[in-house]
Amino acid sequence: MAITFNLNAKKAIEAIVYLANKKPAMTQYFFMKMMFYADKFHINKYGTPVIGDRYIKMANGPVPSFVLDAIHMDGSKLTHDDYKEIEESLSFRAWGKKIYTTAKRKADMDYFSDTDIECLNAAFNFCKNKTFGELKDLTHDEPSWKNAIDNKQMDYALFVDENNPDKQAIIADLSDNFGSLVL
Repeated sequence: MAITFNLNAKKAIEAIVYLANKKPAMTQYFFMKMMFYADKFHINKYGTPVIGDRYIKMANGPVPSFVLDAIHMDGSKLTHDDYKEIEESLSFRAWGKKIYTTAKRKADMDYFSDTDIECLNAAFNFCKNKTFGELKDLTHDEPSWKNAIDNKQMDYALFVDENNPDKQAIIADLSDNFGSLVL
């Protein structure tokens, strides 16, 4: 059974706003990869993800479900309150298959711990100068992506790096608490 979390949608929206302020007009693809790496970095260093979205193995790499729905403004998958918050916080411009996202306001930093910000910044810095192809290749080398079934949920246990000396303890802790942690 895959390890999952109870997503805090407001925190996820604030994470999108935070990253959108760092680089205006960023495409949805970069948001997906930055969120993946922020969660991966945080799990490896601190034992929990930043936002804990449900990641799906897609052709171009891991896709956080809520973040995708938020950027696509998919009203059929978002609550009314989430839709309204996204609409008030972010602007979107579609061009071809790309959706460019810009923040309308600063992120509410009360939603984040210092370690959340550390890992969001690390993910941003890791991804910001990479091309679509480079990020695709990197995420396709991730065990969490390689071992997932196409279009199915990825397992957070596989986000933990093989060489992490705390791997077994992190996985045991995640397994004991999965589904009950609200980030």
